[in-house]
Amino acid sequence: MQGLGVIRMLDFIAAEAVQKSELVHILPQAVFPRHGIYLVHSENRRMRAMLMALQKDCSILCTGPTGEAA
Repeated sequence: MQGLGVIRMLDFIAAEAVQKSELVHILPQAVFPRHGIYLVHSENRRMRAMLMALQKDCSILCTGPTGEAA
C-alpha cells in the first residue's frame, strides 16, 4: 500500500494495519475534531440480528472500560 495516498481513519479501524506497518501515522501531532458514529434504524421495524451485532460491536469499540466515550 506504500505511496497510494493519504486518508483520515478512525484509530480502531486502522490499529491492526498500523501494528503490521501497513499504514503509518504521518501527522501524529495533528488534532482533529471528534465525530460521532451513529446507527440509524426504523423504530417501527424489528432490528435484524446482524444489525444488532454491528451495534454491539461498535458500542464496545467506541467506549472505554468505564462505558463512557473513548
